[in-house]
Amino acid sequence: KKSSAASDVYKRQVCNKPCFHLFTSLGQKCYVSLLPQLYCMIGNSSSGVYETGYWKLPTINIGHRQEGRYMTSNIICCDNCSESIIQSLKKIETDEFQQMLKYIDNPYGDGNASKRIVEQIKMYFNAVK
Repeated sequence: KKSSAASDVYKRQVCNKPCFHLFTSLGQKCYVSLLPQLYCMIGNSSSGVYETGYWKLPTINIGHRQEGRYMTSNIICCDNCSESIIQSLKKIETDEFQQMLKYIDNPYGDGNASKRIVEQIKMYFNAVK
């Protein structure tokens, strides 16, 4: 399998470094709780597109799998070659990119949608009385 070959290379080349870790699955709760502690996310997961903007987490999206999805400015898209990935890593380390992260607005909301919905429903039923 292609993914197994990639995992084998990753395990040999990267996992022996103390600051890199490979997990097959963390579970949703653990995964989401780790996001604000990361330096950056690298991969081609929809999580990089949908969740990292909330945390203002630098994200390198590799390849074309997420093409066509709205992406916040914390996301750098690159090709799946080492030169492109390295160039993207260098970009997220720049002062300009780090400053820009502070001003990202999350297009998916502020986490308070359910409270606002409940308030609107209450207002509606209070007006109907």
